[in-house]
Amino acid sequence: MATVRIKRFKVWTVAKWVTIWASFIGFFLGLIYAAVMLKYGDVTRSVAVTYVISTPLLNALSGLVGSVVLGSLYNFMNDRIGAVTLEVEIDDVPNSIPQMSREE
Repeated sequence: MATVRIKRFKVWTVAKWVTIWASFIGFFLGLIYAAVMLKYGDVTRSVAVTYVISTPLLNALSGLVGSVVLGSLYNFMNDRIGAVTLEVEIDDVPNSIPQMSREE
């Protein structure tokens, strides 16, 4: 068992990924909301289109804000209480691992 410790998150990198995925999820949720509202509700098509447009935007905004807050909080608390430690098991480890050189 190998142990991996997460020292810090690059907050903006995490925020970009979460925002993209949240907008995709929001788009599909907006389609579902719009379809259900058109079928069972008393709404017009313009309201359904508003659902399809606004749901991804609001979901992406909440994902962006949430990931920035949680990433910053993790980085802040990591210095005080310690990092998250993961135990991973690697099955196929070669006998010799080549060393990578950094070119600066």
